[in-house]
Amino acid sequence: MRLCSNLLALVLAIAVIGCNEPGSRSSAPAADPKLQSPTDSKPVSLVVLVSGMVGWIGNESYVKDERDKIIGVYTALGPALHHLAAIGAAGSEAALITYGGKRPVIRRPFSDLASFDATSLGSQQEYSNNNLPLLRASLITAGNELHARTAKRRILVVFNDGTDVDDRNDAAIDDEINAISRDGVEIYTVCIPVDEQARCDRMKTMGKNGSFTVSTVGELDPITIQLVTRIKAGPQPR
Repeated sequence: MRLCSNLLALVLAIAVIGCNEPGSRSSAPAADPKLQSPTDSKPVSLVVLVSGMVGWIGNESYVKDERDKIIGVYTALGPALHHLAAIGAAGSEAALITYGGKRPVIRRPFSDLASFDATSLGSQQEYSNNNLPLLRASLITAGNELHARTAKRRILVVFNDGTDVDDRNDAAIDDEINAISRDGVEIYTVCIPVDEQARCDRMKTMGKNGSFTVSTVGELDPITIQLVTRIKAGPQPR
């Protein structure tokens, strides 16, 4: 009887070792989905809305006379877009909308988030004639673009200084933001004031899920990293 028991134990031990050998059909337990990043675990649809105002974007790359140069945020925006490319899983998508001309421009239609970078902005000189901060109109465009997407998580990130063509539009802008939020879209804002006309107070109100204010252009990179961390942590209504 003791011999039979020993043989049975040996057979069971061999069976267990065989199941764990490399290349066997047995696999390690799947990662607990609760431990995965809320954003990393599923695709997202992202719209980045950027002010294209020449006084904010700048003109230093093409203006020769030092007296006429405007040092703007253009150079710093490229790395910021690159950071945002890391917020979603495979299958995520991103679009870029700018404003400042007669109408908002969809510079990058929805396409693979992983390839989102500075090239979507075009050249700085393309913004040289932009002097109409049509913030409300651009929000309508962004809201419509996101409304048509099917991803379970839809995100709007706004980079600007909060100015609009008419400060009397505050109530209408609030209406648009509230409509986008009610549609289930998360809204994050980054305000970069380049002159005394900046309205970062408005941007704080717009950022339903998070708002950031950058004191200098040089701070945009670390602030965007903070923004990405916030987005990856999942929706956090304020």
